[in-house]
Amino acid sequence: LEFHHKSIKSFAKKAQEKRIEERRENKKTIPVILTGEPLNYDSKQDFLDKNPQYFVTGAWKKVKMVFTNSMESNTVKMQKARKLGIPIYLY
Repeated sequence: LEFHHKSIKSFAKKAQEKRIEERRENKKTIPVILTGEPLNYDSKQDFLDKNPQYFVTGAWKKVKMVFTNSMESNTVKMQKARKLGIPIYLY
């Protein structure tokens, strides 16, 4: 499909570029994975709002740390983080 002589792929690419630029502007430079509900924050979004250096990713190759509400948790995310040696922190 074409919209004003632009393809859907070009719109998707522009949207991706915009998200990357917003991260840079907001200084969200550390990719993290969040699991469980935070202990010291109202929600995961509250945690992210109060810690603007982090952004959530699903890309395990890029993630720098995992935040959890329990170090004893045995979720799939926690198992994978341990297996890959990714640092895990309470939030």
